[in-house]
Amino acid sequence: MEYRTLFNEREKELKMLRKKVLNRLKNVPKGKLRIKKIRGTVRYYIRLEGSDSNGKYLSREQAKLIQKLAQKGYDERALTAIDAELRVIESCGRHWSELPAVEVEKVYESIAAELQEMVTPLTETDQHFAKRWQEAEFEPLKY
Repeated sequence: MEYRTLFNEREKELKMLRKKVLNRLKNVPKGKLRIKKIRGTVRYYIRLEGSDSNGKYLSREQAKLIQKLAQKGYDERALTAIDAELRVIESCGRHWSELPAVEVEKVYESIAAELQEMVTPLTETDQHFAKRWQEAEFEPLKY
């Protein structure tokens, strides 16, 4: 598969995921979740301001809020990763014209058949792989 096709498919997938994440981040509670383990017990705290290093304790009865804050934290980190990957894809897109017209894997196929017999390709062609696979000895399972 061609690089551009792979990049285009990945870009579409990332844009779809980005839209989904942004939609989920619309109605999230304020604050960030902080986790602290005390004597083997996990405790959850909500930090409403960046200067608040400890936060307010969240009890088990607030499980929905804890889950929403956990999802929000995950979604924010995922959005950062998505945006970073999209920037790289866009950067590559500006350089498509610099890519060679023929990929190195296709060079062997592009030369005359008479020359193909005389050279050893850098990568195995699909035809060579298929031929080698068909010529491989089949060993049936023994019961």
